[in-house]
Order: sequence, then C-alpha cells, then structure tokens
Amino acid sequence: GASLAALNDLSFNFYCYIWIFINDIATSANGVLMKQYLNKSDFGQFGLLFYNSLISFPVLLLVFLFNNDIYNETISFDGWSLLSFKVLFFISSILGFLLNLSIIYCTKVNSALTTAVIGALKNILSTFIGMVLGGDYVFNILNFLGINISLIGSVIYAYITFNTKQQNNKKIQSK
Repeated sequence: GASLAALNDLSFNFYCYIWIFINDIATSANGVLMKQYLNKSDFGQFGLLFYNSLISFPVLLLVFLFNNDIYNETISFDGWSLLSFKVLFFISSILGFLLNLSIIYCTKVNSALTTAVIGALKNILSTFIGMVLGGDYVFNILNFLGINISLIGSVIYAYITFNTKQQNNKKIQSK
C-alpha cells in the first residue's frame, strides 16, 4: 500500500523518502531489540526506557547543535519565559514518557511486529484526519488507494492476531 501511494506522489522528494526508509529500518530494529531485551534482561520496562533515552540523548544533542535551523529557532523562541508554555511543555513531556512506556509494554505483551502494525494503523488514521482537516492534501487516486490498502492490511493483521490469541487462550483454559 505504501509503495502504491508513493508511485504518483505529486510532491516527491527523494531525500525525504530516504529518511523515511532509514526511519523504517531503525524502528524495526528498535522493536526487535526491545523485545529481545525485555525477554532476556532484568532491568524491565523502566530500565529499557532509561537506557534508550540515555543512548539517544548524545545523538539528538549533536543534531541540535549542528543543525543551525533547529538551534536558532529553539534559542530565539519567545515562549520559554511564559508560564503557560512551561506547564504545557511539562505535560507534553509526561505524555511522551507515557507513550514510550505504553509502546514498550505493548512490545512486551505482544510481538514487535504487532507493535509496528498498531503504530502504522495509528499513523494511517492520523493521515486520514490530516486529509480532512489539514487542507493541504492533494487528492490522487493511486495515493488514496495505497493508503486504503495499508489501512485494510493493518486492520486484517490486528484482527487475525487478536483472534489467534483468543483461540489460544480458550485452548489453554479448556485444558
């Protein structure tokens, strides 16, 4: 579905597609490694979240310092002195922590693939909302079909996975 959606992209940017591909590989590797460490290690969900943040921080700091646009926009932002901004920034940080914790829990309880499909389903739903509310979506039949194929595939996978787990639970309970 994603390949079909990208075939006739009116705003095609090869550089952006490369970054998306790198993001997909990194996300997949993160999910697989997360599942392995949750099963084998003794530092648990909070430990995994802590070490993930600890390892990511230097990389993000380098991006922040060496990308002049991000650095200048952050330093010159007028909202840093507003109490309302500080409160909302704090709430946003707490919600980000809870989101990451829920992703780790989902991976622990399910598989890395299930977590990835749920994330893709969330992204597809966000895409549909953006199409309606964003105002900048240019309708293209191939793009629209590709997005719908991805949505249908995600829903079918989630349905099959849920039913398989339900059937396995029933088999275990009947024994």
